[in-house]
Amino acid sequence: MLHEISIHNYRSFKNFQIDELARVNLIVGSNNSGKTSLLEAIYLLVNQNNPQSLLDLLDNRMEKSVLLSM
Repeated sequence: MLHEISIHNYRSFKNFQIDELARVNLIVGSNNSGKTSLLEAIYLLVNQNNPQSLLDLLDNRMEKSVLLSM
């Protein structure tokens, strides 16, 4: 279980930190406020030993073709 998280230089987050995460947390905010980016950052953290996770994330965003064309 995560107790805190810090995100630096990921999408719209320059420096972001949440302390004292609970067992269940409610993430709310207006459109384009970073809710999905927060969940993506947690997903990448949890799956950091799996290189396929980044490709899966890009595929979900429909950005995989951009990466493959580089």
